[in-house]
Amino acid sequence: MSEAIAKAGNVLIVGFRTGYPVAMRLRESLAQVRPRVLLAPQPGQSLGEELVHAGAGDVVIVIGFRRRVSGFGDIMRFLPRTGAKTVLIADSTARRYARSTAGTRAQVTSIPPTKVAESKLTRNPDSQDNRWNGILETACRLGRLETSPPTDVWDGTV
Repeated sequence: MSEAIAKAGNVLIVGFRTGYPVAMRLRESLAQVRPRVLLAPQPGQSLGEELVHAGAGDVVIVIGFRRRVSGFGDIMRFLPRTGAKTVLIADSTARRYARSTAGTRAQVTSIPPTKVAESKLTRNPDSQDNRWNGILETACRLGRLETSPPTDVWDGTV
């Protein structure tokens, strides 16, 4: 699945409730190594407005921990219709959602959160953009990175 994420046209990360902070962090991390990583739902937007652009060649990553929103099953049943590959990162109680898409053309992969930490997602070597160097260069130009060790570090003494 990491290869599909690396080569996807767009990656849409969906998170609700306790999954939203995880989705935000995943989006932030993936944006460091590839372009076109989106987070949904955005404030003031419905999920339908976010999913309307998902299609073949894209990957939708859904974060779904316990106490999921009431329409979670509907979302998981809808996603295969978009043509995008779907990845579900969830606790063990969400297995039924991965199974609910069986028989569709889309691939749904359920990944326990511990496996996400072990995965090795790297930048697409075929990509012509060098996103990481661009981010680093921009951060340096904006003065957002330290170029030398700080001199005013607290040594713990009072």
